[in-house]
Amino acid sequence: MNKEQKKNVQYDAYAKYILSQKEVLARILKFTIAEFQDLEGEVIMELIEGEPLVSKVSTEPGETKLLGTIQKIQNWERERYFSM
Repeated sequence: MNKEQKKNVQYDAYAKYILSQKEVLARILKFTIAEFQDLEGEVIMELIEGEPLVSKVSTEPGETKLLGTIQKIQNWERERYFSM
């Protein structure tokens, strides 16, 4: 591996580390996914289960958990609305 390739690998690792932080993920979700826009960052972080897995989970279509997360948000909103 040459010097440039090592630099790219290091850059990739740093980017993945930053993107694995729940605070960063919450902001990205809030400003990019309609279902998250009305939620506070702290609430979004609570909806992120466990610790984010970086480079360990397939990103192929049909193999992600996004739909389950959206369902959790909808359930949370429903519970919050009816408990008022």
